[in-house]
Amino acid sequence: MGGGLFALALCVLSLALGTGTADAQLLVSRYTVHMEGVRVGHAIVRATLGPTNYKVTVSADVGPVLSNTKINGEATGLRNGSHVTPMRFQFVSSGGEASSVNFAGPDGTPASVNPRLRGVFDPLSALVFAALNPSPPSVEPCKSLIPIILGRARFDIVMSPKPGGADPRSEIIDCDAYSTVSTPDASGGIGAQNARWQIGFSKVSRPALWLVEYLVVPTSNGTMTISREETNISAS
Repeated sequence: MGGGLFALALCVLSLALGTGTADAQLLVSRYTVHMEGVRVGHAIVRATLGPTNYKVTVSADVGPVLSNTKINGEATGLRNGSHVTPMRFQFVSSGGEASSVNFAGPDGTPASVNPRLRGVFDPLSALVFAALNPSPPSVEPCKSLIPIILGRARFDIVMSPKPGGADPRSEIIDCDAYSTVSTPDASGGIGAQNARWQIGFSKVSRPALWLVEYLVVPTSNGTMTISREETNISAS
């Protein structure tokens, strides 16, 4: 699996559903990465959510198992309540993959002049969108549709409650996720691939947050599992 898709997985796993405070909040989450049960690396996600703007960074080191061993990304944008407007995104990996998106118009305003970028998010801004939609405190973190653009590919991720409902004995809510990846081919057509993921959320009461506990993603190298070790929340 390419570093871009791995970065997308990191962004999805770091979702925090619902800070509603007036002050900026800084969330720093550390995750471990396993491939077929063997630990291969770690990732750190830092998200600053302010009353009118946001910034998210991700850094990961996943060793020699994947072709892109080190990954770094950053996104900035504006917010008005639960409305999120991406402005800029960049992503680089040690394997040579890179992506940069400027959502703003030529005068620097949020209104993008590129129709392809309207209504979609970069991977890191997607986590801010999920952080604010639905408004907290939500009793159902699994119901969400998030359109994401990364390079030339578009990812439409649909989350839904896992069949059978939540285990009342567990603090983790398990969700199924279905992703459709659409990529233009050389002939100008659109090729699509589908995959099923698994995501588990846990609830934090102060501030009102849903944190992703784990993410299970099928890859060409086997099943990748990303698990949360810890999250520190503070005023920025």
